[in-house]
Amino acid sequence: MRELRRRLKTMAEGLAVAAPHRLAGQLAVLINGAFVSMQLFEPGEATSLLRDAAHALIAASRS
Repeated sequence: MRELRRRLKTMAEGLAVAAPHRLAGQLAVLINGAFVSMQLFEPGEATSLLRDAAHALIAASRS
């Protein structure tokens, strides 16, 4: 999990967001939640939900 968050922070820094560490944490929570909730969704549904939520977090981080 620490390695995932480190990688997410590196990616967030490349996006030039205001708080890359915070965005990395938010994305890590989102990804972990998706893994835990996977059985609640139809096949493939979690992927699109995760993608949409990640895009929203990134856009909000740029505002």
